[in-house]
Amino acid sequence: MFDIGDLIIYSGQGICHIDDICAKTYLDVTKAYYVLHPIENCKLTISIPVDNDKVIMLGLIDRNEAEEIIESFKMPGIRVMITIDGEAFYEGMWIINEYKQ
Repeated sequence: MFDIGDLIIYSGQGICHIDDICAKTYLDVTKAYYVLHPIENCKLTISIPVDNDKVIMLGLIDRNEAEEIIESFKMPGIRVMITIDGEAFYEGMWIINEYKQ
């Protein structure tokens, strides 16, 4: 769940700011809604149910995470981690048909 003030990626609109989280009633059904606006268009307001699973809403990553991703492209292989039930099962680096730990 996101909080008021968070910046998120909202499918179809890009980066949006969450202005409010409130209860709204439509057709006698009351649900919690995010009220947000695209940062590129402050005049547009979007209301989307918090429990909506049909629209993609993702949190933004912070600077450190972004830098780690960028640095990973400089590596000569792909880091692989396989988890089963949250436990690390396998971790290693694959380099051009060769395994290196």
